[in-house]
Amino acid sequence: MSFNATTKRDEVEAVIRRQGGVAGVYALAKLLDRPYKRVREHVQALAAAGRVELVESRQGGRRVTVIRPGSLRRRPPELSYSRHWSSPVTGVDDTVLIAGVIAEPTLEDLITCCLHYGMPRVREVFQSMLSNNEISPLTQRMVGRMLANVEIGFSRVGWGAAQCTRVPVPKFPEDRKLDEAFLAACKAQLNNECLVSRDLYDLKVLLETGRYTLAELFRLAVELGGNADLARECLVSGRLRTDDPAVNLIDGSAINVESLRNWFVEQVNEYERAVAAARRAALLSGPQQ
Repeated sequence: MSFNATTKRDEVEAVIRRQGGVAGVYALAKLLDRPYKRVREHVQALAAAGRVELVESRQGGRRVTVIRPGSLRRRPPELSYSRHWSSPVTGVDDTVLIAGVIAEPTLEDLITCCLHYGMPRVREVFQSMLSNNEISPLTQRMVGRMLANVEIGFSRVGWGAAQCTRVPVPKFPEDRKLDEAFLAACKAQLNNECLVSRDLYDLKVLLETGRYTLAELFRLAVELGGNADLARECLVSGRLRTDDPAVNLIDGSAINVESLRNWFVEQVNEYERAVAAARRAALLSGPQQ
């Protein structure tokens, strides 16, 4: 099965949820303007996964199989932490749960929601929160970027076991010692709201040497008491200090902050896509192991 088929299946589920249920596959195929056979295949797969429920009913003297949204509250995804302490997790509506993750986003939990509910459902909740001005500009940027990267990451992974095993999972080598320069750069960049362009440049040099990776950088941010998700946002859109000192390089040229920022944006995007691809690959290959 291709990623394209999976995306269409997610779209089928999204329509069923928006309608609150559809009276039969023929009616659903008409709503989607897609072939009956394809829609039936998607519905059967969704029903097998518990994402929709098929209920026999009679309408106008004829028997109809009503397709209803699955009760996702019976099987909530496992998140890194609960955003709803006052309610048992099994009692949290899927919209509320997704909204909680979007309001307090982490890459891992956003990926979990996208895998569990489907990308269209998560985007639907995100768009609703944007329309109602329920999240801050910072959160809007973070979630918008991460969802875009998650979607690209998912698209890189096919359904074959061979493809799944080729996706690299970012790992932190426990036996590698971090030198003082790298530690100092991390402290300067990841634990302050305002950046210093020289520190940003030094960090780029250390990463370009290949001695360290972004995975290590974000792991270190957590060890220093920071937040890996905010650290990524800091690198791609953090403000420079108002008194950011002008520094020339050895060749006499000035540091190009815009070029630095673009470089980090590319690196962070690729990191998030790789994490998403690895998570989807692990899910798809799991039953085959």
